[in-house]
Amino acid sequence: MSEIAASDALPLSVSAPRPSVVPIVATVLPNPVLSSPVIRVLKTSLPPLEQGDHLSRDEFERRYHAMPQTKKAELIEGVVHMPSPVRWNQHGVQHAKLLWWIQCYVIETLGIEAGDNATVRLDLDNEPQPDATLIIEPSHGGQVVIDEDGYVSGAPELVAEVAASTASFDLHKKFRVYRRAGVCEYLVWRVPRMASTSYGECSIKRSIGSCGGVRILSG
Repeated sequence: MSEIAASDALPLSVSAPRPSVVPIVATVLPNPVLSSPVIRVLKTSLPPLEQGDHLSRDEFERRYHAMPQTKKAELIEGVVHMPSPVRWNQHGVQHAKLLWWIQCYVIETLGIEAGDNATVRLDLDNEPQPDATLIIEPSHGGQVVIDEDGYVSGAPELVAEVAASTASFDLHKKFRVYRRAGVCEYLVWRVPRMASTSYGECSIKRSIGSCGGVRILSG
């Protein structure tokens, strides 16, 4: 092997150039194959409300809020009740007249308010959504408050329902719940199931308590 002359060797002070360092930025992109099933699981992880479910009020509200397409659901004695679609002659007309009647009273009376299909937080097992509700405003000595979530909390002074297929439920189980909670007056407009007109039997039940006794008026 031939010797390398000193003049041919690289000077010690000279080194081979180092490649420039380029920072590497890693971008993690979602894998559609893996992420799609996960997204679907997250969306369906909360079961829907179903008729007859036994739920706490908090769980009922969570599921109800997750179902914006559902317009009415109630929790009565810890059980979910979801009414069927309403008919024109058996609910719609009567509902409108009931609200008109209550609103006429509100216009002429200071310190009260009326609501349509507003959720009422009665207690931990009961959260009805009456067809019509009338309250004395808290500032005028009423027995309810509008809580931080915007719901009526407590027992309204008047609750009203239009009942055709739900008459038995409204006049018995719901009545006992309202009476126990302290609702002063409960009005049920009972409509025959095969009604062809907007008339029917009207029952007014006053709960036991400050309003005194139980009374039923029909006409």
